[in-house]
Amino acid sequence: MNFDKINVYGFKSFADKVEIKFEPGITAIVGPNGCGKSNVADAIRYVMGESSAKSMRGSSMQDVIFNGTEKRKAQSYCEVSLHFNNSQRMFETMDVDEVILTRKLYKSGESEYLINKNICRKRDIVDAFRTIGLGKSSYCVIGQGKIDSILSAKPEDRRHVFEEAAGISKFKEDRNSANNKLANVTEKLIRINDITNELERQLGPMKTQAENAKIFVELSNRLKELEINIYVHNYDNSNVEKQKIYDIIKALDEEIALKQADLETAIKEYEMSQGEIDKLDESINELRNELLNLSVALEKQNGEIKLFNEKISNLQEQNNKYKLQIEQGNTYKENVELQSQKLQNDKENTENLIKNSEKELEKLQMEYKLTVEKLNLGENLAESVDAELFSAVELQGDIKSTMLKYQTELDALKQRQTELTTEKENLEKESRNYENKITFAEGEIENLESKIEEKNEERKNIIEEINDLNNQIADFGDEIEQKKADYHTGLSKFNVLSEMKEYNEGFIIGVKRLLEQAQDGSSIGGKVIGVVASLMKVPQKYEVAIEMALGASVQNIVTKNEHDAKSLIDYLKVNRFGRVTFLPMTSVKSRSIPPIVKSNLKMKGVCGVADELISFDKEYSGVFSSLLGATIIVDNMDNAIAFSKATGFSVRIVTLDGDIISPQGSMTGGSRKQDTVNIIGREREIEDLEKKLDVLKNEIDEMVNDLNNMRKKSADKTNELSSKIDEIHALEMEKAKQDELVGSYEENIDDISSKLSDLEISFMALLDKIDFVERQIEISSMQQKDVDMKKSQASENKKQANDDYGRLRTTRDEILQKISELKIQIESQKNDLNNIVSESERLVLSVEENDFKSRDVMLEIQKNNQEIESYNKSIEEIMSTDKFSASAKQVEGVKQKIESLTEEKKLAQVKMNQADGNKMLLSGEIQRANDKKAKEENLIVRIDTELENLQNRVWEEYQMTYGYAK
Repeated sequence: MNFDKINVYGFKSFADKVEIKFEPGITAIVGPNGCGKSNVADAIRYVMGESSAKSMRGSSMQDVIFNGTEKRKAQSYCEVSLHFNNSQRMFETMDVDEVILTRKLYKSGESEYLINKNICRKRDIVDAFRTIGLGKSSYCVIGQGKIDSILSAKPEDRRHVFEEAAGISKFKEDRNSANNKLANVTEKLIRINDITNELERQLGPMKTQAENAKIFVELSNRLKELEINIYVHNYDNSNVEKQKIYDIIKALDEEIALKQADLETAIKEYEMSQGEIDKLDESINELRNELLNLSVALEKQNGEIKLFNEKISNLQEQNNKYKLQIEQGNTYKENVELQSQKLQNDKENTENLIKNSEKELEKLQMEYKLTVEKLNLGENLAESVDAELFSAVELQGDIKSTMLKYQTELDALKQRQTELTTEKENLEKESRNYENKITFAEGEIENLESKIEEKNEERKNIIEEINDLNNQIADFGDEIEQKKADYHTGLSKFNVLSEMKEYNEGFIIGVKRLLEQAQDGSSIGGKVIGVVASLMKVPQKYEVAIEMALGASVQNIVTKNEHDAKSLIDYLKVNRFGRVTFLPMTSVKSRSIPPIVKSNLKMKGVCGVADELISFDKEYSGVFSSLLGATIIVDNMDNAIAFSKATGFSVRIVTLDGDIISPQGSMTGGSRKQDTVNIIGREREIEDLEKKLDVLKNEIDEMVNDLNNMRKKSADKTNELSSKIDEIHALEMEKAKQDELVGSYEENIDDISSKLSDLEISFMALLDKIDFVERQIEISSMQQKDVDMKKSQASENKKQANDDYGRLRTTRDEILQKISELKIQIESQKNDLNNIVSESERLVLSVEENDFKSRDVMLEIQKNNQEIESYNKSIEEIMSTDKFSASAKQVEGVKQKIESLTEEKKLAQVKMNQADGNKMLLSGEIQRANDKKAKEENLIVRIDTELENLQNRVWEEYQMTYGYAK
């Protein structure tokens, strides 16, 4: 390696610019401790890319910049350059004879790497060194402690050193990088294979789904065809079916009128018989009351006796149950006493086990304590032996270091004695000249440092302004892009809607053709006033509700009169443009809501009548009254149901979500297709989009102008920053020159002073110091032999202490394991004892509770016996009392009169039943006729409802009206 020289400026202790040349052979840098010898090696590793402050022996990388002294100011940056002779092209990629690798670091933390004075990346420097087998951690730079770390390193770490020396670390890193890339590619291939396999796995089910989808499309088309056919068929035949039903209802009305006259006659006969029966019932009731009074007197005595006997029987039955409870309680008490005795035995046994376990635990704890004390003594002994061994090793190292130091110092003194003799006279004169030059240069440096500090502050402020502007530009750019995206999205939607409006998209073919003719100005077009959807303006809130309320009618065409409508129908027939519904303004009938509906319009959730919620020209009021005059808009279904009930289902109700309640009571609702063409809201949406696009365009133009202004301002600031950096660089270069001069002068003065001082004292002290050093070397040799003996003895003692310590530790662990097991056992036994005590207490409480219940039962038995005795006395009193008893003959006479009146009532009842039968028969016939009539009326409602449901479904699913479907 052709390493020519190193230039150092402002790095660590090198306050002045220093150039160290490396001639062929060995170049040695010598000097006392702390003079900066290691800083040269650190400077080389610093250029090689070292980024660890700890490796540079500092707390941060800025610590490598000269920090100043009492007499010298701190430097603002440091710079180290390594010069290599590349005439033999050891740097293969650089076709120059000299290669200069430089690294600069500023106080602000900014770092620069240069190759031949050209700025480059750190990686370029590192790769350049690797091409010649060098690196920041290789063997080529060995600092303090490096030898020991290499000797004590692991085999894999040593291998890294040899790889660096052999120059293969670069290839190894390239290989690792290639392996990482291959691993990433392999991982991606595996992912691709997984995705491929997953897609292949899905092909089968997706093929089945595709086939099912085809079948679904075919069936959907078939369903569409059938539903449209059913709708057209039902629409065409509905009037015929309803006329037949109306004929049936008329015949039923005539039949009901005849039956009603017969029913009134039967009712009169029934009422006459009912009056006669009522009179007989009054007489019979009077006789029965008399009979009841007589019978009560006879039965009262027997009933009281019977009641007392039943109460006595119930009380005796309760006493038997209470006695059974007492016997069961006694049995339970005997069982509890046996259990208590058993628990007392278990408690005594458990307490004895706990005492024995605690004694054993106490014994083990004493044994553990003795073992731990022995173990502590062993540990102290081992620590003492380790301390002796460490002290011996440390002393041995100190002795070797001392011997080496004295030997080196002796050689240096002898060389120094020869050099100082020839230099003394010239150095004194040269020193005076350098002092004058330093005074002048320091004044220049002070001025330059003040200017550099001022310029750096300005540069920092400019950088902050540029960063703020760049952040604002980035944020503004994102906001502009978002605005542009919104603008183009809205413009696309606006164009689509405008095109749909221009070409009348969303209308059925017949309506579309007629509107096209109207736009072309043909005679046919003059008869078309407009489509319902285009003749009104609907607030966005009510668009869905109005669309559902109108249904297919939204595409109806308004004409002036019936003649124009007929002409347009003929035009459609001739050109086969399908069918269209027309609304002649002269024939449509206005519709209004009933009074009951008007009175409830202020109910909760009611928005109003549909035709009053939209806006249109007054001349079309009849058209929209016909379409929406009997439709009420309500906010939700709950309020719609309440309103329909309050108004007796008399009008059509539509919610804001498009759900419908018809006057017949049917309810239509559910989800709506979101992609259906909203013809009603299209015009409003176009206007809204046009306004929104204008606002967005103006905002974008203003923001683009602001962005251009920001960019221009940022460019101006960048140019200003570049100018400031150039000014700072020029000032720093000038200061560096002055620093270099001052450093050079001071170094020369220091060298001269040192040499002169050494020359004065060296000759007198040289021989004495040599004798002293030789004696110290001899003493150190003797000390080394003594330390070797101590080290051997300490090693033997350490081995013996480790063996004893191992046995004690095993014994301690075994005792500790036994103590833990015994503690667990004692805890378990204590839990068992607590359970036994708890169970005993529970049994005592249960016995007390049982005794308490037994006492209550005995009291109940005594109470019942007293009541039985009282009831027996009452029976005896009733049996001994001579009370009035009713005559049996009187009872028999009353019974005969009741039987006579009952026979008369039966005859009247027969007449009434005959009249009632006729009445019921006629009522049934009238009811059946009314039921038939109601069924026929329901059939009409069902036909209308089914037709309306079909019409809504065909419109919602296929956007077809009856005319187009026909």
